[in-house]
Amino acid sequence: MSLSIEEAFYHFDKGSKGFLTQHELKCAVAYITGSKLRYDHLKSIWADKDKYYSEKDLNSKGINLKYLKHVLRVRKDIYSDEDQRLELEFQSIDTLKRGRINFQQFNKLFETFGIRYMNDKVRESIFAQLDYDKDGFISLQDYKNLMGDHH
Repeated sequence: MSLSIEEAFYHFDKGSKGFLTQHELKCAVAYITGSKLRYDHLKSIWADKDKYYSEKDLNSKGINLKYLKHVLRVRKDIYSDEDQRLELEFQSIDTLKRGRINFQQFNKLFETFGIRYMNDKVRESIFAQLDYDKDGFISLQDYKNLMGDHH
């Protein structure tokens, strides 16, 4: 993949409106996933956007970047290739774009998702279990191993 989700969004957002039209969404999803978005998927994604957006976003005439990332994370049926889907998921959590996640980034994910009830020892234990090759990082391959075990 040559463009990240963000880069694809901005590439297909003609006129830098801050959202994608239905046609732009079809193009972006096709580019990102490698498969054409089915009409029924397009319609359901479009209809569901109002449920996802907050009050201030409801006036949007299209799909914003945050919702596009959400769709690509939860709508597994739009992917032509499971391996590609896992790579995109990993890319969205690898915020430093280094191809691996260190413990500090891992910890930040808990904060991002509002999980504050776990202490550092529990988080360290989870991180160690996810680090299949025990190199101190969660790599794309570690992530694929984990997700392959659970799909």
